[in-house]
Amino acid sequence: MPEKHLQQYFGFTTFKQGQREVIERILRRQSAGAIFPTGAGKSLCYQLPAILLPGMTLVVSPLLSLMKDQIDFLTKHNIPAARLDSTLSQEEYMHIIEQAKCGKLKILMIAVERFKNERFRHHLKQMKVSFMAVDEAHCISEWGHNFRPEYLKLPAYQKEFHIPQVLLLTATATVQVRRDMCEKFNMAPDHLTVTGFYRPNLFLQVTPTSEAAKNRKLLNRVQESPHAPTIVYVTLQKTAEDVAQLLNANQVNAACYHAGMPDDERENIQNLFMDGKLDCVAATIAFGMGIDKRDLRRVIHYDLPKSIENYSQEIGRSGRDGLPSFCEVLANRDNITILENFIYGDTPERTSIFKLLEKIQRHEKPLWETKLFTLSNEVDIRPLPLKTLLVYLDMEGIIRPKYTYFEEYSFKYYDSPEQIIERFDGEREEFLRVLFSKCTPKTVWNYLDMAAILRDYKTERSRVVAALEYFAEKKWIELRALKSTETYDILTRSFDLDQMTDKIFKMFSDKEASEIRRIQNMVAFLESPTCLNKKLASYFGEEIDFSVCGHCSVCKQGESRISQTVDLPELACMDFYDLSRDFLSAAEEDASDVNLTKFLCGIQIPLFRKLKVNKLPHFGALHRYSFQNVKKWVNKEYLLKRTDSENVINADQSHQSSNNCKTFIVLAASRKYGGYCIAGKEWSDGKIGPWVRPVSRSANGELAAEDIRMNNNELPRLMDILEVETLGPAHHAYQQENFFAAEKRPWIWQWKLPDAALDKLLDFPDSLWSEGFSSTNGLNDRIPEEIVVKNNPSSLYLIRPDDFMILVSDDLYGRKKVNVRFTYRRTPYLLSVTDMTLEREYLMKPQDEYLLDQKNIYLTISLGEPFNGFCYKLVAAVINQSKD
Repeated sequence: MPEKHLQQYFGFTTFKQGQREVIERILRRQSAGAIFPTGAGKSLCYQLPAILLPGMTLVVSPLLSLMKDQIDFLTKHNIPAARLDSTLSQEEYMHIIEQAKCGKLKILMIAVERFKNERFRHHLKQMKVSFMAVDEAHCISEWGHNFRPEYLKLPAYQKEFHIPQVLLLTATATVQVRRDMCEKFNMAPDHLTVTGFYRPNLFLQVTPTSEAAKNRKLLNRVQESPHAPTIVYVTLQKTAEDVAQLLNANQVNAACYHAGMPDDERENIQNLFMDGKLDCVAATIAFGMGIDKRDLRRVIHYDLPKSIENYSQEIGRSGRDGLPSFCEVLANRDNITILENFIYGDTPERTSIFKLLEKIQRHEKPLWETKLFTLSNEVDIRPLPLKTLLVYLDMEGIIRPKYTYFEEYSFKYYDSPEQIIERFDGEREEFLRVLFSKCTPKTVWNYLDMAAILRDYKTERSRVVAALEYFAEKKWIELRALKSTETYDILTRSFDLDQMTDKIFKMFSDKEASEIRRIQNMVAFLESPTCLNKKLASYFGEEIDFSVCGHCSVCKQGESRISQTVDLPELACMDFYDLSRDFLSAAEEDASDVNLTKFLCGIQIPLFRKLKVNKLPHFGALHRYSFQNVKKWVNKEYLLKRTDSENVINADQSHQSSNNCKTFIVLAASRKYGGYCIAGKEWSDGKIGPWVRPVSRSANGELAAEDIRMNNNELPRLMDILEVETLGPAHHAYQQENFFAAEKRPWIWQWKLPDAALDKLLDFPDSLWSEGFSSTNGLNDRIPEEIVVKNNPSSLYLIRPDDFMILVSDDLYGRKKVNVRFTYRRTPYLLSVTDMTLEREYLMKPQDEYLLDQKNIYLTISLGEPFNGFCYKLVAAVINQSKD
């Protein structure tokens, strides 16, 4: 009987609701799931079966604090258990590994990332695992509130290491998330045990509170019973420190806790709180998961929770002893933008996704190796969303993760090399002599040249690692592995770069929208006109048969209305130049409207660490404003910003422009007969419009230098934003984009758009007009005039070629010419160049082929006026993006 073992090992006489059903299913060697409220005894569902089943139970847990508490509990009950984490010494790590391999452990707790560790994988294959318990299993679902991309690989790891069954544990799974969990692990839905989410001993209170009154309200509440164990949840680390300081200054025994503190300091605070020597902890969500303090009397949310799931999990830590407990939210709308900004910071730019896909597509070898932190900086994507992106690419069949290996192996000898070698003979002795000969001693540590061993001895990497691990187990050496590298198989390169970029970007955008909705759902819940307890249970799929619980603020006092309590100045009144100047100066060509918005909203991205702009005075200056509103304002001010040699002109002047003016981004600056041709895309309030090409009233529409000279006395350059007064359409020779430029009116230079914006300006035609018509000097370089007349197409496209080369050669008359050879959507082209800057540069070079950095090339292709019955395709601009 399970009750007998429950009493024997844990001292309990009865099971809590749902525990027996889950445990019996595991003991019958079936996979199972436990969807229990926080504090309802999920851990016992793996602890007891782990003791009773042969072999060892592997527990996957997301947090170090959770592992520590569970191990302390198990050790107290004389159950052999251990955890593997980065805090262990080499000796402790090897001792735990040996215990696991020898069958002396019943429970081993790890983080999911451990499965990719080259050394751990080697040892795991020698362990007998009875089942795998997955704590916080909702992390596997993209619909869950705390999606962790590494969790998606758990079903594959289960198969790879022949683990016969799994147990899924979570307190916060909606109906959709539960369905997703079952599908991922191929588990029947009726194998999930759901016990309900209603907690009759918790009083749920929503207290509308202005930002100015928060501290007073908090103090009043805590001082009602200053020694009652309390957690005060906040959003930011700085707020946790400020709140703890406030409470201590008013005779409350409090401390702060957040992820930015040293591990030992956090562990000490946790222990003091658990032992009753600390009354109150002001903490971010880093505190509380896995903590079982049964007499926790209050959970106060100083800031809004970021989702209903988080709220349920956090209040669920109170009142586990069954006695009345108080859960309060000091609610206003002032910090909603801070919660939203965390989400916006995790959505990568389309250009960053493109860079990563391009990097993979251009990687020639079948195996791709990368360091996550280096790659994060290279493509400007935070590490967590970068992991998500790599998982998405796995799901799309582009890459497949293999393992994580360590680039650097080093060791120090306890036995001499000769003592180790003499223990072996034959081929193994020869192998070890080569191995030790490929080590470079540096003081105490000897550094292994793995590549040299594999090259000279023609052996497998796994054999070298196995040998070193064996020596370490025998205590002949102390082994150290550093610089982890992720390895992936590239499964295909035959994907359309732009289409795949758009698809992945949409996946992130959908995820972003889903996370924003969670915040909106949270606010709607707090403003609910009906019972909060009933509403909360219903959110997780539980229907309870009362409409008035009697222990929530709605049932006792009525519904709450949450307001914005801090008056913010209008963005239109802000000094854009002052706020943006330092950032734009530091970022240069890395600047973009989105990056400037993130800078002003205080959102960290890898680029900002590289540029050190987070140290600038205006970083986060607009953190209380909506990200989307700041972005709209930034886009508008980009348009209004106009610099001359002295300063920025008054923004009011920019509104005095003629209604006939065209503002556009220069994307072509080319020669045209004896003059110039300038063309680009319209730009209005940050929005991209159609192509526009100012022309003169001459027969061919070319412009003279004096026609295009700008107010700063310079000629237009690519990516300049110009304002040009026009006199109406000039549909010159089938070019629908043409407008007559007003004579003797200077072109106004407003701003230079950063190269980072190029991807947003791209066109995505299926082809460059009709194919199959080639001149004697080109390839697919012209179209019969009648086809142009019939189709009336756009005459300008901005594209990214698949490959690119400049050719300098002589024409039939011995004159030097510059052509471009490239491929677009698998069609080859050889076109003449009219980009005046590039043509001038390469006419000075000898005849040859010139290969540029292809991944940064953008081309403007123009369809010229008819000549001898054909319209010719021309390369009107070659834009070489200045940085990755």
